[in-house]
Amino acid sequence: MSETIIAADIGTSSLKAALVSARGEVLATARHSYPTHVTPEGWTEQDPHDWLNALIQAMRVLAAKVSLDGVSGMVFTGQMSAALLVDRNHRPLRPCIIWSDQRADREALAASASAGKQQLYAITGNPATPTYSAPKLAWVARHEPEVLKAAQAFIQPKDWIVAQLTGRLATDLSDASCTNLIDLRKGRWEPALFALYGLDIRLAPEILGSTDIAGVLLPAMASELGLKPGLPVIMGGGDGPATAAGAGALSQGDGYASLGTSAWVSFTSADPVVDEQCRLATFAHVIPGLYVETGSMQAAGASIEWVAQLLGTTPAEIAGLALANETPSGTKPFFLPYLQGERTPYWSALSAGTFFGLNRDHGRADIAGAALEGVCFQMRMILDVFRELGRGADPLTLAGGFGQSALFQQRFADLTGRRVRTLAGSEHCTALGAAITGFLGLGILASPAEAASWPRFATDAPPSGDQRAIAARYDVFRSAWSAAEALAASVSRLAPTTN
Repeated sequence: MSETIIAADIGTSSLKAALVSARGEVLATARHSYPTHVTPEGWTEQDPHDWLNALIQAMRVLAAKVSLDGVSGMVFTGQMSAALLVDRNHRPLRPCIIWSDQRADREALAASASAGKQQLYAITGNPATPTYSAPKLAWVARHEPEVLKAAQAFIQPKDWIVAQLTGRLATDLSDASCTNLIDLRKGRWEPALFALYGLDIRLAPEILGSTDIAGVLLPAMASELGLKPGLPVIMGGGDGPATAAGAGALSQGDGYASLGTSAWVSFTSADPVVDEQCRLATFAHVIPGLYVETGSMQAAGASIEWVAQLLGTTPAEIAGLALANETPSGTKPFFLPYLQGERTPYWSALSAGTFFGLNRDHGRADIAGAALEGVCFQMRMILDVFRELGRGADPLTLAGGFGQSALFQQRFADLTGRRVRTLAGSEHCTALGAAITGFLGLGILASPAEAASWPRFATDAPPSGDQRAIAARYDVFRSAWSAAEALAASVSRLAPTTN
């Protein structure tokens, strides 16, 4: 067996641990889920102890599948844009506010109005929105000042796990670039941004490179995980940049789309494009010296899962159900997948999810078809932004859980009008990207180019169907946002105010 590493991904709904070889083979995996606590206001939080318990449980399952005696190290990745505040002993002071939480809209708007939308975007590479850590931290400062007073630092989910394993409190540049608090091109915290959000820069953790060794596995945690103490722990990076590496987007111009709970399209760049309309987000790559230009949607798989639950079916069956009873294009209903606000191109915190064009003849298949179409059309909007800015890929690589389905893949190709290909073992893409980062940190890989052959492609699908009719429906879909946003704003004014 070649040298191996354990790559662990702290996802939105579960932690996945994978044993990966230095040839890019996923030898075994284990997963353990945990809850997201959703408040009546729609806020989303998680208990960090659930992540650590999930890691311990996943490692026990992994050890039952395969020997871990020859493991060279551990590396971590995970959900980004969180706000986790810890004390000097690295204990969480409150539940972690995760990426999907949109409570801090007031704080984001205030920052943008004060400093200027374009100016903030030019410095951070990202628009000022409640998705990011800075507005979330500002919300805590306003509502829970005692928490900020007791805090030693704010960190991201994978950072907390690394701190538990090694005793070192730090983050990496890719996760730091998703906070709205760094100068992206300088790669460092920006004091003026902390002042803008009313935050003390003492809360900023140390920034390491994604490929840096954060420390070694402490004896107590080694015992819990069934590993040897002293094992190197590589910092790793955020799940978006890690997925880029795992999808083969390792050099200038490489692009891919990831379709999971949320979804995004990314292109790797050494010199990020400047979008004057501030529609894209740009993060540091886990590969030093590179960036990841990203257009993302808030609720992709989440919309399909929600509709599947309503229809009494499973997300995997949605595409088949949608195609089971095709109705003429002009009579199909539409679905706007804005269940948790939206990012590219709108960057709105308003929940504006909408079905329209329904009539009494529509059934389950029509609802399923509308949901699938809505997700794909929103991804088409993101791809159009990139095309406008001179970025494109042919074929476009699909990663993420929903990209696995052949029916979904073909529907995505049809509705976006682009030829797509899927990765074999696409569900392991994020773990593979983390593993690349880890092997680089250990010196087992001398350069990212040595991992260029890791992605293996399974299927290829050109667009089919009546593209003229699809384009006509897409035009209707694009035009519906303004009306949906206005209605959502009216509805939001009916809700009790939270100061």
